[in-house]
Amino acid sequence: MSSQSKPSQGSPLQTVSQGPSNEPQVRYISRPVRAAQTPDPLGDFLRLTGLIASILVIVLLLVSMIGLIGIRLGFEPLFGLPTRSMQWSDFMVFGFEIARTLPGLVALVGEQQILLPVLGFMLIGTPAALLVIARPRVPGGPALRPQAQGLAVAGSIFSALFYLGAILWLAGPWRTEVLDGVSLVSSGYESWFESFVILCGVDAFLLCALVPWFIFAYRLPLFRELQFTTRSIALAGSTFILFGASISLGLHNGLVKPFLTAGPDTVLVGTVGDDLLVVELEQNPLQSTCLVVDADTRQFDGMHSINDMMLKASR
Repeated sequence: MSSQSKPSQGSPLQTVSQGPSNEPQVRYISRPVRAAQTPDPLGDFLRLTGLIASILVIVLLLVSMIGLIGIRLGFEPLFGLPTRSMQWSDFMVFGFEIARTLPGLVALVGEQQILLPVLGFMLIGTPAALLVIARPRVPGGPALRPQAQGLAVAGSIFSALFYLGAILWLAGPWRTEVLDGVSLVSSGYESWFESFVILCGVDAFLLCALVPWFIFAYRLPLFRELQFTTRSIALAGSTFILFGASISLGLHNGLVKPFLTAGPDTVLVGTVGDDLLVVELEQNPLQSTCLVVDADTRQFDGMHSINDMMLKASR
């Protein structure tokens, strides 16, 4: 039993000694605390500027690539033209012209086949709507539920079917026959152009649907093997669609684009070196002839498209 000390006389305070306590001891450990840093607005601005610049460069390169394919693999060889003297700026302008003609092409297709634009917009809108629920797998995150895994596998199957169907269409015999028919210009050019417009409409919808389907395929939360397969099919199919659609749309843009004309049957389509490349349309029988002439021998006073002149000559 502990003894208490007696209080000293004349002291107002009394010190009482206490025995050991049953309360737990509390220890305080001091640790360094990092000071909160204020975000740098200039850094955020630079990152946003870099992102916008990167997207702009990618878009310009893609448009230039579409123009290059449309000219070198589409309009020139399919119409029987030699390789013209052109620069990268010409390819870019041609690519933007292809994009500009897409709304009018869709409207023209709707006049012939009213259900085709509806199916085309469904083809574009389906992956765009599914992008909301497509979430990529987080490394080290929780395992997906069986329902989410099943939906991801179903999305992978739909993506593969889209690309495989597009490849079958682009390599189909009917499409190849229509594209090869332009070199055999005859009195049936008007009926050929109607079939060609439907072909270009399908290719235009495939080209527009390429972007949402490609993003959708890369956002699916799949296990490694299926993810690699799905992305490989998406990459190969997108490349095939880009080349195939650019070829047909490049031919279409070359036919409907206004060129300088000299009279009712001569069209200036470009230059080869220092000489002019002209196309002469003959009436009986209706056929086109490409000529390389000197720049001082022809004078051009109007502007018409090759399509308008050939439609007028075939009637």
